[in-house]
Amino acid sequence: MPITAKDIENQVIAYVSYHYSEMDLTLDKTAERLGYSTRTLQRCLHARGNRWLAILNTARAEAGHKLLVSTDKSIISIANEVGYLTPAAFRKHYANRYHVSPAHARMEARDHGTR
Repeated sequence: MPITAKDIENQVIAYVSYHYSEMDLTLDKTAERLGYSTRTLQRCLHARGNRWLAILNTARAEAGHKLLVSTDKSIISIANEVGYLTPAAFRKHYANRYHVSPAHARMEARDHGTR
């Protein structure tokens, strides 16, 4: 059975879900590790209505969210741990994903006893 764009998208998501914390993770590196050309990954993700950077930012934001609501680590520490070069980048992508700031999400988690 031939490999489909969905199969490749799932491989990318799985790879990024495991390697999101690497600050030097790139589309080129992901393609090389999965055995595809960069262009093939781009085409397959585009065909699925997805982008590599969106997959990476989602994985990092979700990992950051888990740390925000389950630890007392600083936002700076969490940003670095999940692969962002700056806390500002983490705040931006977190807010895009969850529609609240990381600080607000942490405060809500504390208020609702989810920690």
